[in-house]
Amino acid sequence: MTHPPDRPCEGRIVTFHSHQGGTGRTMALANVAWIIASHGNRVLTVDWNLEAPGLDRFLHPFLDRGALRRRPGVLELVLGHVARVEEARARLPEPGGLPQDLREMDRLDAWVAAHTGIEDAVSPLQVDFPAGGRLFHLHARTADKEWARAYSTLDWDRFYNEWFGGRFLDALCALFRRDYDYVLVDSPKGGSDLADLCTIQLPDVLVNCFTHSDQGIEGAAALSHRVESLYAHRRIRVLPVPMRAERAEPDRLEAARARVRLRFHNFLLRTPYVDPRRYWGDVEIPYQPAYAYEEILAVLRDEPGAPSSLLAAYERLTAVITRGEVTSLVPQDEGQRRTYLKTAVRGRSIDPPDVVLVHLPEDDVWADWIGGVLGGAGLTVVRSGPEAAGIQDLVRVASRTVVVVSAAYRESTLARTLWEAVAAVDELGTGRILPVRVDLVPLACPLPDQAAVDLTGDDEADARTALLRVMQLRDGSRAGPGAAADSGPRYPGAAPFAWSVPMRNPGFTGRAELLRTLRRQLDGTDTPLVLRGPGGVGKTQLAVEYAHRYGRGYDVVWWIHAESRAGALEQYAELAPHLGVEERGDVAVTAEAVRDALRHGGRHRRWLLIFDSVTTPKTLEPMLVDSPAGHVLITTQHQGRLRFAERLDVGAFTRTESIAHLRGRVSELSVEHADAVAEELADLPLAVELGAAFLEQTRMGPSSYLRLLREEPGREDAGTDADPSWRAGAPPDFLPQWPVARRLLQLCVHFGPEAIPLDLLNGKAVRDALAELEPGSDDAVLVARAVRCLGRESLCTVDRRNGTIQIHRLLQRAVRERMSEEEREAARATVRAVLGGARRADGDRAADGAPGSG
Repeated sequence: MTHPPDRPCEGRIVTFHSHQGGTGRTMALANVAWIIASHGNRVLTVDWNLEAPGLDRFLHPFLDRGALRRRPGVLELVLGHVARVEEARARLPEPGGLPQDLREMDRLDAWVAAHTGIEDAVSPLQVDFPAGGRLFHLHARTADKEWARAYSTLDWDRFYNEWFGGRFLDALCALFRRDYDYVLVDSPKGGSDLADLCTIQLPDVLVNCFTHSDQGIEGAAALSHRVESLYAHRRIRVLPVPMRAERAEPDRLEAARARVRLRFHNFLLRTPYVDPRRYWGDVEIPYQPAYAYEEILAVLRDEPGAPSSLLAAYERLTAVITRGEVTSLVPQDEGQRRTYLKTAVRGRSIDPPDVVLVHLPEDDVWADWIGGVLGGAGLTVVRSGPEAAGIQDLVRVASRTVVVVSAAYRESTLARTLWEAVAAVDELGTGRILPVRVDLVPLACPLPDQAAVDLTGDDEADARTALLRVMQLRDGSRAGPGAAADSGPRYPGAAPFAWSVPMRNPGFTGRAELLRTLRRQLDGTDTPLVLRGPGGVGKTQLAVEYAHRYGRGYDVVWWIHAESRAGALEQYAELAPHLGVEERGDVAVTAEAVRDALRHGGRHRRWLLIFDSVTTPKTLEPMLVDSPAGHVLITTQHQGRLRFAERLDVGAFTRTESIAHLRGRVSELSVEHADAVAEELADLPLAVELGAAFLEQTRMGPSSYLRLLREEPGREDAGTDADPSWRAGAPPDFLPQWPVARRLLQLCVHFGPEAIPLDLLNGKAVRDALAELEPGSDDAVLVARAVRCLGRESLCTVDRRNGTIQIHRLLQRAVRERMSEEEREAARATVRAVLGGARRADGDRAADGAPGSG
């Protein structure tokens, strides 16, 4: 962190407290935090209001709600400390109840500090501040039902007296001050033990919020004088702040102001960095009726520069809190501001829907079909994701809520959001919630098994009947069971007639918005769509995920490796028997017949063709089909414009996606370290995946890994072109440590970039090359173990279904560049022997474009 010369080198902790609720304390904290962060500061907000947390409500559009639910909160940090102390006592019991190695106070402080951490509990807000600041949030507690029991049984006297609570809080404050410029703590109201902790133990500055009621003024005055008289040694700067000043009755407001000035006059004279003549005008927060309806931030709603706005009041308060260091907001980008307002501001109410259809993005095709069936029966259907703002209101007003329960739903943390929304509005189990099971997964409260509709079968007529029966509706379709399948969304319970797609990547991360855009563009046009971008950004992985996520909405899904025209045409012609097309002696003639069959449709009128790694547009000309029912998806690095296609550019991960992917592979990696690694890797997906795999396999610490990357020879010469960006994720020793796996990798990178059949690798030439390194081993077992090793370290994609492995072309180049000329020549000789001994057709396909095969 960088600090102005007039301020200390450690951060400040500011507690916002009020004697009563309803003062606007939490809203003030959120806006002040944003203003401070807008000036390039690192700011942490902490919700210490454990009984009634509310800070999340102001920040929710910028928080990853799924990640937030997985993180521990303040309560879990406190309980974790108590558990560690009890564990230490149980491990080394002493007559005094204290382990011998903790008996000395200095050593006790060191022990507590060493076992106190907040990295896994802090959530970054997804905001790009113009001046480069960062805003983070530490929430109060997790939302499960156990919190109330844990909180109610927590004895705060024992926390301080037996569990070294004061030392724990001191260690926590030390971390706050070390890692952040400002930490803003939302305290519970009143004078409880927990409120004392927030107002006495934590802060450097106490913002003492109150309204102009008699109780509010006297409560604030009592706290101010108590802190000053009893805790003067802590040198807490107390700032009494009147809030919700109602200007509709100016005479009564002036009388209240006069009383406040008199009550706090002597106190302000003793408060440092305060001018009593200007103070009350600088800190008073007016009441603005427009903010009574939603938890909305004034920093994004109000226009900067309006002196009577709520934003201007918060700017003046911020200047007092920071002693003039921050005096105004650095405004956000106008586009981001408007997007926030659309999310946060409640629109005019509309007639409540008959059905709210709740589903994850992974289940869009099921939602399409279910919505089509219910809509066709005359119901008004509104679709919503579990994470959508206002879902609880939708569930409350709708006649029925239909929940699509799939394997993805069961594994998603978003299911918890839905659980909370349902539990809040249907506590008595009135049956307004209808689970629709589309995968064979068990249900959990509040979605009981006996209430579920089962759509796991492959017969559309049965599924339609079951859904309408439980909704007490009649089938409005008069055209027979097959009519809906022809005119509406395809029934996803029936597998596509033809399917050939690489295996799904279980570690696929993020790209949610890109997938939605991809589907929207394909649905909105009959023109092919090109995923274009440099190597390593994940175009192929995006296409694979799209095919698996939306594939059941098609009758035919066919993947074609299109590096070469001949190979692509042959794979295209292999579709013939699936379409009822007679295969001809000539591949080109068969391909033309396939093209005609796709054009005319029939029982396979919904189709998806994916052409991967297209090198030149001419490759595709004999295979493109002009049909409104079919979709063509193309991946390419080709930078020229394809006259027959629309374009969707694929770039690097967002920082949030990089952090999620890294921490998904390496769970102990803190958000801060993941952020630093992602920065070093330039958010390039291939580099991030390689980096995650390297950290996972080697268990190297993140600091050592970052140092390794920064010290790599020649890395500065990689340039800005994305093609050499593999260097960012591949440290000097990224190759497998096991010599057999390393040898297999060196052989594989001398095949072409297309998938390599495992049959080729099990041939004599490869087995002999690997057996040289471990004489006496079973050479077939060596190949299998080496393949598993490469897959485990993310150095290849193993497709067991199709019996292939594939290595990304950038990684191929990385490996070849790190081989000596002797190693390269030996590998080329082995590959030539492999191809020479294979059947010609398979050999030609595998060797197409291979560097060492000619």
